[in-house]
Amino acid sequence: GGSKGDRFISGKGDDHFILDNVVGTEASKPLFNNIDGGEGEDTLVLQNKSHFVYQDVHDIDNINQLLVKDANWFEMPGGNPLLTVDKTVVENGGTFSITGGTLESDVENEGLFAIGQIMAPDFKSKSMRTLQRSSEGPFEATVTGNFHNKSGGAIDLSNRYAVTDYPIGNTLTITGDYRGEEGSSIYM
Repeated sequence: GGSKGDRFISGKGDDHFILDNVVGTEASKPLFNNIDGGEGEDTLVLQNKSHFVYQDVHDIDNINQLLVKDANWFEMPGGNPLLTVDKTVVENGGTFSITGGTLESDVENEGLFAIGQIMAPDFKSKSMRTLQRSSEGPFEATVTGNFHNKSGGAIDLSNRYAVTDYPIGNTLTITGDYRGEEGSSIYM
């Protein structure tokens, strides 16, 4: 594989695309327009306290797994309403948030899976974009795949970490099977 300008394309092997210490909207924009895993088992990894904001300028293709590690945050703010990966893994301490759109993926969640505009817990405010309180909402999102909420995992529909003044009412539709382990939570 190789890269060409703002496109990153891997070949036939098993590859890892690593987003390391990417913080917020402005840092996320210029990283790439397209990541294409090509053939093989390819993984997109967030690490080292990254907060990646998936925007309308981004296109992610042929990625088998999205891995959001401890103390990292993948945000889908609704500007790019579709993300397709085979499997999304949110590790203990990781955060995945979505304000609208569809995640076409099976999900394994041991962290925080939030619907709505949030400020992820444990992120340093100095490295975050300025979020104004908003009157937007409620928010609706869909996962078209199976959802396994593991022990320690939380689905948050409640606006506990919200930056919105809108009352509770967020919705998550899961089109596959839902399985919640003992020790997992759903906040409404």
